[in-house]
Amino acid sequence: MFRLIDLCHNYVRILAKHNNDQSILICGTNAFQPMCRKYEPEKYDEYRQNLEFSGLGIVPYDPNHNSTFLRDDDLLYAGTGNNYF
Repeated sequence: MFRLIDLCHNYVRILAKHNNDQSILICGTNAFQPMCRKYEPEKYDEYRQNLEFSGLGIVPYDPNHNSTFLRDDDLLYAGTGNNYF
């Protein structure tokens, strides 16, 4: 299916910081292939990626669709559309 180039960029939909260990969870549309990454703090203000996983069911495929999330300690609750077309 043809997609406009602008829609195929990565649009960040979740940016959540964990209070206990200061890790950061970032999820984006990733050109209609949703992806999430978790980053851990290192020395100073630097972060290191330590986990990458599919964002299916967590963030939308399409950057024009909305999503909502709530992070409660180690749990992430997300609501998003799952219709690709």
